[in-house]
Amino acid sequence: LGAHRVVGNTISNNYIGLQVGVGPSRVTHNVITDNFYAIAYPGQCIGCATPAGTPLIVRNSLIGSRNAALWVSDQATYPIAMRQNNLFSSGWGCAINTSTTVAIDARQNFWGTAAGPGFTAPSSGVCTTNPVVKTTPFSTTEIALN
Repeated sequence: LGAHRVVGNTISNNYIGLQVGVGPSRVTHNVITDNFYAIAYPGQCIGCATPAGTPLIVRNSLIGSRNAALWVSDQATYPIAMRQNNLFSSGWGCAINTSTTVAIDARQNFWGTAAGPGFTAPSSGVCTTNPVVKTTPFSTTEIALN
């Protein structure tokens, strides 16, 4: 629940590439590919004090996920921010998959094409039951991780 940093890793071929907890964590400069979920976020803080910040997923390549680049639990009660990432070529077409009612800040990401989020390969879109994912403005070019 404290401040964690995950920097400069390659994570591939897992069910969950990386699970992020609530709090002021930062995930940056990672290549997370070919997982069922690149990042899973339960978004809960059961039995703990209110976290001191929001997790930030920034400047990563989350590519080729078999389900989604980011999965957020429908039970999430804390937000997450995802900025300047490459999110595309997801197996089911969903870069973000959720039914939460909590805000997800997904601005400034590259979704696979200059047109932004979508469901025509290699682009990936947002699969959600609630309008909580903010995607604009988005990047029209792939994000450099350096």
